[in-house]
Amino acid sequence: MALLGFELLFRIVWGLLVGVVFVRRTESSEKFVKIAARFSWGLAVAAGLLLYIADYPEAWAETAMMKPAAFASIVMIALGFQLYTSIVAIWGRFLGTLLLILAPMVLSFSGLPEGHSFLSGALNTYSSGLLLGGFFAGQFLGHWYLNVPGMHIIELKRIMKFLFLGLGIKTLEIMVSLGLRASGGSGSGIDTMGRPLGDDVSNTEYLLQLNPSHSIFSFEGDMWFGLGSYGLILLSMRVIWGVIAPWVLALMINKTVNMRSTQSATGILYAACVMVLIAEATALYLGQVLGINL
Repeated sequence: MALLGFELLFRIVWGLLVGVVFVRRTESSEKFVKIAARFSWGLAVAAGLLLYIADYPEAWAETAMMKPAAFASIVMIALGFQLYTSIVAIWGRFLGTLLLILAPMVLSFSGLPEGHSFLSGALNTYSSGLLLGGFFAGQFLGHWYLNVPGMHIIELKRIMKFLFLGLGIKTLEIMVSLGLRASGGSGSGIDTMGRPLGDDVSNTEYLLQLNPSHSIFSFEGDMWFGLGSYGLILLSMRVIWGVIAPWVLALMINKTVNMRSTQSATGILYAACVMVLIAEATALYLGQVLGINL
């Protein structure tokens, strides 16, 4: 659970800070980004503590680079945004943004579920970070309108574009992952009928996975996408709370922003943040248990 908490915090703080970069400092003021920087350091420390006590699952590739790479990625986030915040020169802001962008890629060196490529792990981290960042950065900026009432609505509209970008990329990734799993594609571990691949038929675990009763009370089985009832419940939570509901709320938020009702938009963002947070935590858990990127 500590590892899941670290990954979730990492994606939240990374996405939030990337979203803040989208906001023009001349409009939001330097104080806005400085508060975001302090907030990022707090989350980075919390993520580092979780990583320190975390144990990697046995199903993950064992390498000596696991925790050092993960620690390096969280340091890159905090340091990168600090450079972006503190140095006015263009080279400082460019270097800070570059460190921020590369951090999820470094995290992918910290360990991967068996059968997953470095690229798939990095893309999953980027897409989840963009999704979480769009909603959390939008809420962060929405609250800032209470402190700077005269700030132009264009800044919140810019964040909405960032939000829709992350939501669209994550939706596409989930569709592709489920499509590959349903068709028995690469890395799915099941055939077209949902049966596990690569095991000896004399293997007890293999026979249990073909048992209907096992499918009813397990994560994997003969149901849709090679899942059992528990797996389908979690998958439903991931899709409903992480895709369908956020799309509905995002459209509502966009409408209120166009009406220049920043307080209403911020209120809806509250609900959306809770939903995507639960959905991304569920997706990370499914990734650890079943090794699928959603």
